[in-house]
Amino acid sequence: AVAKVNAYNLSLEARERIDVLIVGRGGGSAEDLWAFNDEALARAIRTSEIPVISAVGHEIDWTICDWVADLRAATPSAAAELVAQREDEIVRAFEARDEQLQRIMYLKMLETTTTTNQAINALKDGFADRVIEVKDRFEELAARISPSRLSAKSAAIAGRLEILEQRRIAAIAKLKKSKDESLNLLMAMLDAMSPLAVLTRGYSITQTEDGAVLRDPAKVKPGDKLNIRLERGKLDAEVLAS
Repeated sequence: AVAKVNAYNLSLEARERIDVLIVGRGGGSAEDLWAFNDEALARAIRTSEIPVISAVGHEIDWTICDWVADLRAATPSAAAELVAQREDEIVRAFEARDEQLQRIMYLKMLETTTTTNQAINALKDGFADRVIEVKDRFEELAARISPSRLSAKSAAIAGRLEILEQRRIAAIAKLKKSKDESLNLLMAMLDAMSPLAVLTRGYSITQTEDGAVLRDPAKVKPGDKLNIRLERGKLDAEVLAS
């Protein structure tokens, strides 16, 4: 059976392959558990590509399978607890990831805001220095030219200053628009990556009564109890048909 499961596992897509294999049974007499001392079974477990947990009998029982498996569990129930995450652990993992994404988004927003402000200030300072330079040159020339030429030069320089001011305003507006678009795109991407955002789009997490996440309707039968987690709250449900 171990060899057949491994062969079947190789035929599956990588994302569908089995994560872990439990080999075991409940308690019994030495004769009942003797099948787990079989050499062929021990070799099959040792060569298994799938990690194997041995869970044979009770805590005091030991077989060859326990020594060759990747991990020994005291009982089959203990093995199940090792591989099945509980609901609160899944929720905590989602919440931790959501908090991490929020921190990343906040830092990115802070970084983008700082960069934008620095760029705007640099533009302002650069244009201010240029205006001061033109003004100084204007005053120097004004002292050396006649009133008529001064008037003409003054009008020309005033027009140039007006153009520079318009360019400054346009450059600042363009830069701010570009940074705002980048920031909005980043925020949208981070929001889409949030694990909890899936629940806000109408999806839910369905778990069996023991806390295992249900991915296949064949894993339950009519009458089984289910827990359904929604965006807001939970539902207790019962399988009517599968």
